[in-house]
Amino acid sequence: MLFLSSTAFTQSTIDPLDWYKGVSKDSIKRYKIYNYADDSTYVDTTLNIKKFYKHNLLRRDDFYVQKYANQGENYSLLSYQETSSANPQFGFRTKHLNYLNANDIKYYDVATPYTELGLKMGYYRGQFLDALFTTNLNPNLNISIGYKGLRSVGRYINSLTSHGNFQTTVNYITKDKKYRLKAHFTYQDLLNQESGGIESDSIFRVASPDYSTRTAFTMNLKDAESFLKGKRFYVNHYYILPLNLDSTNTDIFVQHIGIGEQKLFSYADKVADNKYYFGSEVFNLAETGDTTNFTNLQNDIYLGVKDKANRTYLKLGVGYNYQKYGYDTIKVVTDHKIIPKSIYGTTLSAKVDARIFLLENLYIKGNASYNISGKFVDAFDLYGKANLNINKKHNLGASLGLYSFYPEMQFWLYQSNYKSYNYYNKLEKQYKLDFKVYFESDTWFDVYARFVNHKEYTYFESIDTDVHVPDDRTMPVNGVTPVKSTQYGADVNIAEFGIHKDFKFGVFGFDTRTVYQKVMSGEEVFRVPEIITRNTIYYHDNWFRHALEVQTGIGVKYFTEYSSFQYNPLIGSYFRPKEDLKIGNYPYLNFFFNARIRTVRIFLELENASQPLLKEHNYFSAPHYPSADFSIRFGLVWNFFS
Repeated sequence: MLFLSSTAFTQSTIDPLDWYKGVSKDSIKRYKIYNYADDSTYVDTTLNIKKFYKHNLLRRDDFYVQKYANQGENYSLLSYQETSSANPQFGFRTKHLNYLNANDIKYYDVATPYTELGLKMGYYRGQFLDALFTTNLNPNLNISIGYKGLRSVGRYINSLTSHGNFQTTVNYITKDKKYRLKAHFTYQDLLNQESGGIESDSIFRVASPDYSTRTAFTMNLKDAESFLKGKRFYVNHYYILPLNLDSTNTDIFVQHIGIGEQKLFSYADKVADNKYYFGSEVFNLAETGDTTNFTNLQNDIYLGVKDKANRTYLKLGVGYNYQKYGYDTIKVVTDHKIIPKSIYGTTLSAKVDARIFLLENLYIKGNASYNISGKFVDAFDLYGKANLNINKKHNLGASLGLYSFYPEMQFWLYQSNYKSYNYYNKLEKQYKLDFKVYFESDTWFDVYARFVNHKEYTYFESIDTDVHVPDDRTMPVNGVTPVKSTQYGADVNIAEFGIHKDFKFGVFGFDTRTVYQKVMSGEEVFRVPEIITRNTIYYHDNWFRHALEVQTGIGVKYFTEYSSFQYNPLIGSYFRPKEDLKIGNYPYLNFFFNARIRTVRIFLELENASQPLLKEHNYFSAPHYPSADFSIRFGLVWNFFS
């Protein structure tokens, strides 16, 4: 508090107008936000339908995911969102949606101290608070500190969530603009109780009044929890070499990007309470405590040229990467099955990154990385994008990604107290083509078409196992079949088409978004609903002589029925079950009333209002995991500029 007070005092002694010549005193353009690629925007305090869609725990539009019954409990992916990297990632991907990656961090440059507070109530007891404070210590140096905290009990037994996302950033540029630094540190811990879902989906569907209180449901797991923790240091800085190139309007620069990150994922339970849910255990322990560690160190050095306006650039570089994944000791499961403790190694790569403006309104950008030696040799990332601004209202573009990459570390190696979850695999590289064309228009529709071809698609699949259950014990109703990591020998081909438009009719609006996706081959291993749609009718106007801005309406989200993968709490991932488990074909109806008073935005929502109207309760986010019941939720976002 002393530190923040001193910085605020320091900044108030400087006339902000001296920092931003030619910009009006009250202009929002004096409050800039930069992303990892150094593209900038401004603080936005307006009230619109996009802001309403982003007012959730993820702080982004959650159209392509379906959340569970409790805030932060988990998410199901409704479309293809597989990430690719020449160097394999950690894994446990479903637990990472509320995890801030390096590309998610923002940097700031503000004229006065700026604070943003975001709040949203949970479905039962609990809420999340997202707080950010940033200030310039001087016109060239900005610091920020932020924390997003979640604590929510949930309506079902064993569904508590407790998340913390801490971040602090530095944004610095010298007066002569020859040196630029962006750096951040994050510390994140995401704790979830793992319930294993409800024992009886059929009882939930028939909406029995005996189970209207959700604590009446018997859950599959007791005293189980998962924990994802990570800390990361990140630095990105460049220096313009003092060469006399003024006549060419070109600068030559050197750049260094460094990342150091450590993660761990742990699963713990009391074996006696959850006997045989995951099969037999290796040792007869009272408690299971599986902990997986991951270390990633990355250093990239570039030499590049750019124009003085920072629009066009070309840079060539080399990257050095060290990764270590695994456990503390070798594990002996049986006399014939020994599981190593870790996978580790270094990789050297060649890199190129460029953006070229062919015309004032046409640019091409791309990047490539190829692993030339080391542990994960011959993997590559190749991405290119062309974008044409036809005019101020219309935009046309296309992108192409070609990738050769290794599966996530979790697919290679795992150790557990549960016998069937101990494996060490040798896997092939995956290959992917991702092509997309899009058209964006303020007058007409926003449309896009996308095609994905994925070779050696890697996933978890259930396996048969013999589990001896003593006479005095019973096998759990929905016990999770042990799984193995598998690579699909044939191609997975996915076609996706999307359309979106926000119609305005005076004070009324109609926002519609629909995605059609067809798995043309490989639907047995990759499963998504064929149609996802969200449609919202709303009223938007100013009341009381523009003192109060109001937005209210009704919306519905729907996705077609499909055979879903099943969630496995032990590995924090989804797997292909032996039986056909269907979810979907349910309209999620929401009523909302939003308002803005100066820099305060208030959100009031009646979520899943279709539950009291429909006799059959068929709202599931995943097999055995219902979505949230009808709830009244309140939230706000408050911006301070002093």
